[in-house]
Amino acid sequence: MSLKHGKRALANTFRDLGRNHTGAYAAGLAYYFVLSLFPGLILLAAALAWLPVPGLFPRLLDMMSGMLPSESLGLVRQISASLISPHGGALFSFGLVGVLWSVSTGFAALIEALNVAYDVPETRRFWKTRGVALLMALGVGGLFLVALVFQMVGPDFGRWLADKFGLGPLLRMAWPYLRWGVTVAFTGGAIMAT
Repeated sequence: MSLKHGKRALANTFRDLGRNHTGAYAAGLAYYFVLSLFPGLILLAAALAWLPVPGLFPRLLDMMSGMLPSESLGLVRQISASLISPHGGALFSFGLVGVLWSVSTGFAALIEALNVAYDVPETRRFWKTRGVALLMALGVGGLFLVALVFQMVGPDFGRWLADKFGLGPLLRMAWPYLRWGVTVAFTGGAIMAT
């Protein structure tokens, strides 16, 4: 590719970024997905309070410590500590509704942004677009959930599985690769589905 073609491609890219309001759509998407973080934590904390696994939520927060700034993680720990209780039915419902609303709104904004980017007029009714956005949210959320579960179960689950089904050292040796492979595949699938 010549320098002339490179300059033209760069100029066209900047022109399209402005014409399609790409920055505004990106800011809107970031807003909706960040908005879903706290209802998601409420939902997760309320759901984990019902599971008979001791110390599951603190272990999850320890895993998140590598991805979040320490100030944000401190705030998450403080809020989640007050939410975890065995009587969290109302919190679970609130968290579920909040997550579904904010994430489906984010995916609806993504659909709109892609329509603008590809010059495709939206012909579906509002409820149909919102239904597609909700299905996308559930699908992507399910993929991320499987990836998260495989990371949370850890190496102990591989040993338990090997002993339970009599696969012995073969599964014990393969489990770390299988665990990370499933995590990467499902996370990649969730990103590609988006």
